[in-house]
Amino acid sequence: MIIVEHGQGTDPAANSYADAGSLRFHGEYYGFPVPADEASQVEYLLKAARAMDAMRWKGVPASAGQPLAWPRDGIVLAGEFLSRTLIPYGIRHGQVMLAIELYADDRGIELVEPTHCFDGKKSVPLTRSTGAFRNHPPLWVASRTQFADYLVMRGLTVIA
Repeated sequence: MIIVEHGQGTDPAANSYADAGSLRFHGEYYGFPVPADEASQVEYLLKAARAMDAMRWKGVPASAGQPLAWPRDGIVLAGEFLSRTLIPYGIRHGQVMLAIELYADDRGIELVEPTHCFDGKKSVPLTRSTGAFRNHPPLWVASRTQFADYLVMRGLTVIA
C-alpha cells in the first residue's frame, strides 16, 4: 500500500512521493512501459522510493522522525531557499521515472525519450523547453535529470 508524503514529514507510514495513478498516467501520456496490475505498479514505486532514500541529497531532512529523505531543509536553488514542506516536482516525477526505468530494465526494454505525448484524443509534439520553463527539466526525461538539482553532485558541475 502506498502512503504518499505530501511535505509535512510527520506520517511515520509515508513510503512514496507519488501514487500508482501518477505512474499509469506517465505511461499512457508518454508511451512508457508500466506494469499492468496495480500491485506491480506499487511494487516498482516503492522500489524507486527506497533507491531514492539511499541517494545523497542536498540539505538535511526537515524533521528527525520523517520516514523518507524528503522533505528537506537548507536547499537553495537559483538563490532562493526551498520551503521545508515542499516536495519538488523533480522528486515526485523523478520517482515515477525511476519506477519506469526499473521496470523497463527488469524486462530488457530500452527506453527512448518520447517526441510526442498522447492526451487521450490526439498525439501532441513535445518540446524540451520554453521561455517560461527553461530551468525545469521536462517530465518525461530520465530520473537522474529530474533529481540533478537536488543531489550532491560530488564536485561535478554542469557547464552550459
